[in-house]
Parts: sequence; C-alpha cells; structure tokens
Amino acid sequence: MMRTPSKEAIQALRERYPAGTAVELIRMEDVFAPPAGTLGKVIAVDDIGTVHIAWQNGSSLGCVPGVDSFRKLPICPICGKPYAGHPALSRKDNQTDICPECGIREALEAAGFSEEKRRELLKSIPDSDRQLFTTSAGRQTLMQRYGDSEMAYSGKNEDGETVMVSISHDGIVISTYQSNGWVRVNYYDAEGYPDGETFDGRWR
Repeated sequence: MMRTPSKEAIQALRERYPAGTAVELIRMEDVFAPPAGTLGKVIAVDDIGTVHIAWQNGSSLGCVPGVDSFRKLPICPICGKPYAGHPALSRKDNQTDICPECGIREALEAAGFSEEKRRELLKSIPDSDRQLFTTSAGRQTLMQRYGDSEMAYSGKNEDGETVMVSISHDGIVISTYQSNGWVRVNYYDAEGYPDGETFDGRWR
C-alpha cells in the first residue's frame, strides 16, 4: 500500500512541476498508458501527489512519482522552448547545451547564411507529405512537388532526431543529425531509389 506524501513533499512536487511544464513519459504502470516517449504538459499536482498531465496523444492519465517514470524536458536557453532528444552544443561557447533546431541555426549562421535565408532553409515539409519518404514512388512525388524549391527543409524523424532534406528533380539528399553525434547523409536518385550513404562528420 502506498503512503500519501507529506504536505512538504507535495509542495516540492508542485514547485518542480508547475502547470505548463513540458515532460516526456519514460514508463507508466497502467494498461492504458501512452507509449514511452510521449510528450505532454503538466496540468496540476493534486493533494495526494499525482502529477496530472495532458499528453499529446489525447490521454490525461496522471503520473505517480516513485511508481511511474517521466522526466522534465530541458529548456533551450536560446529559443526558450522545451525539447526532447539529445541536445546540440552551442558553437558560441562550446559548452552550452541547446536544442537541435538552434544548433542547426548556429551552423547555418556560421556558414554565412543571412537570417532571411536561414528562415527559408528551416521550413518544414507538411505532415501529410512526410509519409512519402518511405517508398520510391513517394520520393518521386516529392521531387515533382518540391523539385523547384531550391531550399532545404527541416523536421524530425521517428527517433526525435533533426533531419535536413534537400529535394531537386535529380534526387533527394537527407542529412540526419543522429543522437550519437554523427551526421548521416542518405542519397536517392531521380527514380526515388537509394543511391548511397555517407557520414559527414560530427555535429556535436
């Protein structure tokens, strides 16, 4: 039988997890639990210490500290937004952890791109088109739709890693900023078939 936390412990939980805090689920002891890795925002901590959370998949199951496992997401010191996955290392001091998106922005800035060009390069492909990357026919469709854009697109893969995509009528290049710190580059030809894979050094 679980003991009800003391008033002091509940107050400490409320200070650590105020309403709106971004969290990531690691494990929940409930048959209806959201999948591990689901993100959410804290609603409130009740009088028995349950942390109630609005999960991105629509669930509102609460987490019980000490029984369930979840973590408070870090806040990027540059953009002020919470982020999941592995951080990037800021190029400004080589010691501050920042979110992957800001890491890419700093890399583009270091490469000499203007602010306007950086905004263009960081545009995202609509969610409805992302599934097209999984087949050769789908990749051909993407080349037809985006081949004239002459810009790169950013997004996240299923592992939460940042991905930069360059699409032309001659093929697709996908650079994945992997959680292990390496940049993997995949090439696809004009027919949408794989055309090689390389590693382009470390990004952090």
